[in-house]
Amino acid sequence: MEELTDGMISKIQSNLLWKLLGLGEMYSITFSKEGKLFGSVLIIMKKDRQIQNVELVEAFGSQASVALIRKRAEEELGISEERFRNLIETMNDGFGVDDKNGNIIYANAKLCEMMGYKLEEIIGRHATEFMDEKNKQLYLSQNEARSKGEQESYEIYWKRKSGENIPTIVSPRAFIDASGNYQGSFAVVTDITVRKQFEEKLKKQQYELQQQRDELESFASTIAHDLRGKMQIISLYNSLYETEYSDKITESIEEMSNFIEDLLLLAKKGEILGEKSEVDLNELIESIVDRIQSLNTELVFEKDKLPKVYGDSIKLHQVFENILMNVVKHSLATKVKISYTEDENEYLINIEDNGKGISPERKQEILESWTTKRYTSFGLLIVVKIIQAHAGHILLESEEGKGTSLTINLPKK
Repeated sequence: MEELTDGMISKIQSNLLWKLLGLGEMYSITFSKEGKLFGSVLIIMKKDRQIQNVELVEAFGSQASVALIRKRAEEELGISEERFRNLIETMNDGFGVDDKNGNIIYANAKLCEMMGYKLEEIIGRHATEFMDEKNKQLYLSQNEARSKGEQESYEIYWKRKSGENIPTIVSPRAFIDASGNYQGSFAVVTDITVRKQFEEKLKKQQYELQQQRDELESFASTIAHDLRGKMQIISLYNSLYETEYSDKITESIEEMSNFIEDLLLLAKKGEILGEKSEVDLNELIESIVDRIQSLNTELVFEKDKLPKVYGDSIKLHQVFENILMNVVKHSLATKVKISYTEDENEYLINIEDNGKGISPERKQEILESWTTKRYTSFGLLIVVKIIQAHAGHILLESEEGKGTSLTINLPKK
């Protein structure tokens, strides 16, 4: 009795009450699931009376337990369904369910808003009724794939009630019964109108930029052609009337021609390399060194045996000529050392001089120009562009009063 009153009255009082009520034996049947107690049945007999059929009581207890478990499961399922329904109805994406024939049997508020229809105008209609012919065929093929177990997301356009098309991403999942039969599907439908508008704007901007680049390159090529023609005429007149300035004029014409070629190379988009082949760097650099030493007989070259590389021989000639001519014109060096090392993937060709070096400010300016394309030095920018086109890269090291070192990394393959 004390257990029934949970200690609210004393033991003496409970015993007295038990006698006054004429109670005798008490039977308790508890209900638990997975070790958790969730209910019980108490049977209290009158004094001097006993349960005649214990098996019947136990059977009753078992059935009561099953009923309680089912009731609890139904309550929990109801709570879970209510939470799920609230989640679906308040989500920012559309959500729909169709049966195995493709008829819509559920649509959340967001999907109705996206489509511009009321719920009763959507339910029971086939999904393809809200699509044009092209997207209808896409939906049917996706529905067929989904019935076979495929679950991939896809992009499709729906037709709003107002007549406009709305781009979406559909992320479907199939309902498959215990026998493996397709019973329908549900899907999250995401409106990608804003993304599509951004993509179209970006595409338009890219097209306009491409048009501008094409026009600029065409303009530069035309100007360069005209300038070459005029310089050829100047060169012709210069050869007909030789004066004490003829050599200087010829040299200036050559520099101008090279300058125009450099401008065109920097302005050119896409592939800048011509035919590629095996290039012997020993022969290539030797020809450049011979020419440079005729300009500066006091400049000493130390050259290791160099490797053969794969690339555009004309453009590589331009690279090393630019670098070595920079040494002659700007470094005040008396010695240049050309060497190389290699690893598994690259050749590292190093050109080092003992000249005046570069100030930290100038070095930073040069390095920034390689990434920002601010043209502070055409020669080195051309070198960088050609080496990058060969899938290589360049490292510049210099210190005032201690010379300059350029390392060119070229891939072996």
